[in-house]
Amino acid sequence: MLPNAIRVAVADATRMNSELMVTALKRSRSNFDVQPLTSNSLIAFRELRDSHPDVAIISARLEDGPLTGFRILHELRAVESRISSVLLLDSTERDLVVDAFRGGARGIFCRGDSFAALPKCIRQVHNGQIWVNNGELEFLLELVISVRPLKIQTDRRNGSVDATRTRRGAPRSRRHEEPSDCIQA
Repeated sequence: MLPNAIRVAVADATRMNSELMVTALKRSRSNFDVQPLTSNSLIAFRELRDSHPDVAIISARLEDGPLTGFRILHELRAVESRISSVLLLDSTERDLVVDAFRGGARGIFCRGDSFAALPKCIRQVHNGQIWVNNGELEFLLELVISVRPLKIQTDRRNGSVDATRTRRGAPRSRRHEEPSDCIQA
């Protein structure tokens, strides 16, 4: 193992794909200690849990199903693992991107992207940053925007501030509709 190397584990759709990615990452001269994982989600999870890599590259599609890589993300999150995960997607579909981040991924890498960007992705995720392109970020922003807004109100009598979530479709009292009761951002 190289001194100060970033420990990376790779779980791709097949064992051969994992080994090819490992070989390419080792050749990238990025100071990575890279290991392939089994391409079965249940076994790969156990291997991750036992080996404690810094970063895991996990394909959404593994040998036991088209979206079983998500199972690994959810299991890592459930055991409060400190492994930073990058989900490898065949394409950046909105629902897959959103669910990857909900599952605990710290980055998304699409198979259509240049392999040369993968070492940078790994380093940034290892350094605590999020790896996402502008299109994927737009999906996440759309989700945030769709969440119920926080309504901030002041009580004219005593000046206290109260923040509550509005319910979509719920009737609002006349008081809540008065602009003087709301603090405008």
